Amino acid sequence: MSRGPVHVWLAVGSDDVKVGQLYGHRRRGTESATFQYEPSYLARPGAYAVDPMLPLSSGAFQTPVDLGLFNSFRDSSPDRWGRHLRDRQEKLRAEEAGQVPRQLTELDHLLGVRDDLPKLLAELTLLVHPARQEPLGRVLLEAAASAVAVVATAVGGTPEIFPPAARAARLVPCDDPPALAGAVRELLADPAARTRLGRAARCRVAAAFSADAAAADLVRHYREVLGG
Repeated sequence: MSRGPVHVWLAVGSDDVKVGQLYGHRRRGTESATFQYEPSYLARPGAYAVDPMLPLSSGAFQTPVDLGLFNSFRDSSPDRWGRHLRDRQEKLRAEEAGQVPRQLTELDHLLGVRDDLPKLLAELTLLVHPARQEPLGRVLLEAAASAVAVVATAVGGTPEIFPPAARAARLVPCDDPPALAGAVRELLADPAARTRLGRAARCRVAAAFSADAAAADLVRHYREVLGG
């Protein structure tokens, strides 16, 4: 069974550039993929290979026998938990329709990824994150970067993201439903407070969690480890 083509595009400056076509295959329970560059992309100045296994040349490229999808595309697919959620969603859909659940393929998971997260997050009134454990919540960073007000439990790395001095989120104790509900009700009733929190959160992550700040921290850590 083969599926495709999936048209692959890149954002290059202000332009959307068509790079090529991706096809997925399943034979005897084993998945594989093929990819072919668009001739106009190969002729484009500054074109580059989108994967080490996909050098800039014409013709079709095939994944190795033990790889269902080229790694550059796998990087855009959901992680194991995301795949579990999509499999469960398919099971529920099939049960409601009285059908047998489909076995989702690598392409199914790839096409289920959204790359317009800032647009989606901007539609939120509030992000509530009642975790019992959270090393460093990426969803908290994403919401803060989108100026979404956050209510979260003060566990793990969350207070590092939103220290008290930043006044950038409403943190409540873990396993305290009344405190969580109270913070949510308060912010739902106060749009101005949500706006203040959202703006403060965006300033906080821009200052402390930018790519430049992360790179500087990493370099400093390496130097400390290497003793210089």
